[in-house]
Amino acid sequence: MTPAEHLAMAYPGITTGLPAGVADWAMGLARYRSPACLPEDLQNLAQAHFAAYLLMVRKASEAGVTDPSAPTSSIIEEREGDVTVRYADPGAFSGPGAGPYAAWKALNDICGTGYGAILTRFG
Repeated sequence: MTPAEHLAMAYPGITTGLPAGVADWAMGLARYRSPACLPEDLQNLAQAHFAAYLLMVRKASEAGVTDPSAPTSSIIEEREGDVTVRYADPGAFSGPGAGPYAAWKALNDICGTGYGAILTRFG
């Protein structure tokens, strides 16, 4: 599958409401973040995940969200004396710890954090 096909399958409707050319821009940038050590199909999948992350950041920016990694649910705050506790729905978290960035990072980490081949000066 091509990166565009992966993007359409994994994130249907992500380009809805964006100006023409923005998806191509994101795919172009994501091409440079594709892990080289992976087979071509996994490189294409990683590219699609990174493009989806860029598109989500773009949409959040247009919506006025300055930190797209912040919880998207309302925050509940309780105060008792000097102690203040804040709660948020962890299922609503959509930043780098979850979603397309985390999927891209998992694929990227295969190449660079010891999960792949061990290389020495002898090759």
